Amino acid sequence: MPDKSERQFEAIAPFFFVADIVKATAYYCDVLGFSYERFWGEPPHFCMPHRDDLVIMLLQVEDESRIRPNGNDGESWDAHIWVKDADRLFEEFKQKGARIAYEPVNRTLYGNREFAVATSTAT
Repeated sequence: MPDKSERQFEAIAPFFFVADIVKATAYYCDVLGFSYERFWGEPPHFCMPHRDDLVIMLLQVEDESRIRPNGNDGESWDAHIWVKDADRLFEEFKQKGARIAYEPVNRTLYGNREFAVATSTAT
């Protein structure tokens, strides 16, 4: 494995289609603790909320049939985000009214403790 100075990839930003860019951005900021610098477009249609070193790209689409979030089966999600303390973050999100898909569980198959947050109904 190359050392950090030789790495080419630095980050990845999931790109989600949303129905209402202002409402979606507010959910990411008010509930999930993200912030943002600006909206793009007039009227606004794109935003890049960020938290720590993570960026999520949101695009408002006119044709809402293009919005197809995963997660209905409880297993296939649009993005998996590794965090330092799943229990602590879960409590933060829960206290702010996040839509919790499932509470923290241990996944012995791949050695993670995880929980899931649904964002699609806010977008």
